[in-house]
Amino acid sequence: MVNSSAPPIEEMLALYEKNRNSLDLPLLDLSQAAPSAAPPKSLQRAIIESLGKPENHRYGAILGKIELREAITKRWNELYKSNIFYTEVGVTAGCNQAFCASVNSVASAGDSVMVPFPCYFNHKMWLDMQGINIIELPCSKDLLPDIKVARELFSQSVKAIVLVTPNNPTGKEYPDKLLQEFADLVKEKNISLILDETYRDFISDPCLHHTLLQRTDWRDWLIHLYSFSKAYRITGHRIGAFVTNSYRTKQIEKFLDATTICPNQLGQEAALHGLKHLSKFLERERLTIIQRKNTLSVAMKELPDWKILSSGAFFAYVKYPMNISSIKFSELLLKEVSLLVVPGSMFESKTSMKLHRDQTFRLAFANVKKINLETVVDRLKTFEGLFYEKYCVQPESSLER
Repeated sequence: MVNSSAPPIEEMLALYEKNRNSLDLPLLDLSQAAPSAAPPKSLQRAIIESLGKPENHRYGAILGKIELREAITKRWNELYKSNIFYTEVGVTAGCNQAFCASVNSVASAGDSVMVPFPCYFNHKMWLDMQGINIIELPCSKDLLPDIKVARELFSQSVKAIVLVTPNNPTGKEYPDKLLQEFADLVKEKNISLILDETYRDFISDPCLHHTLLQRTDWRDWLIHLYSFSKAYRITGHRIGAFVTNSYRTKQIEKFLDATTICPNQLGQEAALHGLKHLSKFLERERLTIIQRKNTLSVAMKELPDWKILSSGAFFAYVKYPMNISSIKFSELLLKEVSLLVVPGSMFESKTSMKLHRDQTFRLAFANVKKINLETVVDRLKTFEGLFYEKYCVQPESSLER
């Protein structure tokens, strides 16, 4: 664990705590993709009612409640036009645990996993802690993983390829054609494709779900991951899910029994209520987030030297014009205009930082209302002026300290 990076969000929150008493403006926290509002009232009532069920205070099934697994199966088969069985579905303590369990079902210390960069930092943390080598797959300029480069980088030590769509941190949606190409690659190499779809419910077009689960051979190579956290505003209840073949499901069950034993019982009740009753709510949430994405895109035109490299779901991945590291940029941004973002270096590798020149940051816009998004851009504009006035005359080396 000592060779793994520290939790990035905690690092940014610690930076805020260090500077909070000296900030001149109210903080606008754009660092984390966690819904700030409470869950819908009907879901809150469902949780309260579930408190009266004695079974919800005892150990439950390792792979989750049968009713929830069956509801997931039904909903997924509707979305993906697939033929999943509930025995191929497991419920986990958040999607992070689904990822950890899935990785441990296909790879061990000394093996390799291919990961596109920029990448979700918790994925890298787990692979580092397990002693699993990371094969860095640089994304192209449009922030899509390059299948040709993936083929060139492949080695016999690679046991899986990890893809996240819509992506964290970039928000990029991977087209079905690209996913099919990666499916062909993992099938050819007899390895696994771990597909994290935590932000699936917030895609730009609800008709654009991939067709991987329609393939007759998906059970041979696919591990699909999902999170209920963002969909129903229940991040603290830690409920995720995975879909894979029945044999691997039984192997993952061992991992889950050795860690959490069972997923949170009340969280499962919340997820079940959401699947049964909150489809209209979820569609409204999706449309609201798309509106916020569009608001940000229009407002950023006020900053011609800044560029949104990609955006979607909860995030925008932004390139700034100042010639300083993303860590220093994020520190100054907080101190000068009270904006808290995550520096791009926390998602990048040494190779990908060279590609983007380490001048990027992730902006989580999903929880920010229109008027505040416009304020964000106003503050970025203010910061740009302050930077060139106060800092750019200093030697670059002094800014990096």
